[in-house]
Amino acid sequence: MSDQQAQLRRAANAAAARRDWTDAAALFTRLAESDPGDASAWIGAAKAHGLAGELPAMHAAALSAQSAQPDHWPHAMALARILRELHETRALI
Repeated sequence: MSDQQAQLRRAANAAAARRDWTDAAALFTRLAESDPGDASAWIGAAKAHGLAGELPAMHAAALSAQSAQPDHWPHAMALARILRELHETRALI
């Protein structure tokens, strides 16, 4: 992870801690776009977009997280919950 990516992750987490979901969504999305294989960044983006009421963006980020194939079980479980909420049951298989 580059210094810029680490800084983006800290800023995204800080925005989420403030419950500034719009800012958190934008920051997590920038982080994920800088490393499309980072499933945790896509999951953060999906959660923040959902909490900001941006359901199409939540859906897109969740599918990107699925494509990134999370390899840590907490990330996989978080993604499964998001996909289930979006009724994307085919993506869970």
